[in-house]
Amino acid sequence: MTLASSDFNGWWSRSFALLAAHWKPLAVLNGVAAVLGGLLVTPGLQQVAAREREMSPDNPDLSVLFSAIGVLVALALAAAVLYLIGMLLSIAVIVRHETGEGPGPGGAVARIPALLGWSFIGLLLCLVAVVMCVVPVLYVSAALSVLPVVVLVERGNALGRCFRLFHADLGVSISRLATIGGVSVGIGLATELATAALPAGTAPFQTLSSFVSAMVITPMLVTTYADMRARTHRP
Repeated sequence: MTLASSDFNGWWSRSFALLAAHWKPLAVLNGVAAVLGGLLVTPGLQQVAAREREMSPDNPDLSVLFSAIGVLVALALAAAVLYLIGMLLSIAVIVRHETGEGPGPGGAVARIPALLGWSFIGLLLCLVAVVMCVVPVLYVSAALSVLPVVVLVERGNALGRCFRLFHADLGVSISRLATIGGVSVGIGLATELATAALPAGTAPFQTLSSFVSAMVITPMLVTTYADMRARTHRP
C-alpha cells in the first residue's frame, strides 16, 4: 500500500486500512502499554480520592491534597512514557511491513531514548508556549504530533524536521492533524461520559481510552507523516 495520499479522503481510508491490516500486533503492543499505564496511574487516583474524602470542609489542608496530586502527575508521566513506547513500536510494525524500510520493533527499541529525549524537549517547548499564549501551544503541539514517526525513520534534529514537515503544506498538515485532534477529543469525551455513568471507577476507563486512542491514532500519524513528507523537497 502506498502510504502517501493526494487528498483527505485517501488519507482517511488509508489510515483505517492500516488499522485493519495490522490490528493484531497493534492491539498487543498498545494493550500492554495501556494496562501497565493504568496500573501505574490507579494508585495515584486512589490517593487523590482518599485525600479529598479526608479533607475537612471547614479547614481543608490543601497541602496534603497537592502532594497527592504531585504523585499522580509523576505516575501519569510514567504512563505517558509507556504510551509513547507502545506507539513507537506500533509505528515500526506498520512502516516495516508496508515499506520494507526502517527498523522493525526490535530495532525501534534502540530509538526509545531518542524519542524520550526529543519528547522531553518538546514538552518544555509546549510549556513555554503555554506561558506565552494558548495559540502557540496549539501550533507547537500540532507540529510535534508526528515526532514518534520522525524519530523512528529519520535521524538528526527531530524537532526541526517536524516543523519543516508541518510547514511544507499547511492545508494538508492542519486538516490531518485537526482530524486526529478531533478523534482524540471524541475518545476523551466518551471516556468521561462512561466514567460518570458507570460505577467502575476512573482507572479502567482511562486504560481503555489509552488503548483505543493508540490503536486509532497510530496509523493516522503514519499516513499523516507520509503525506507531509511527500510534499517536501527533501526525503
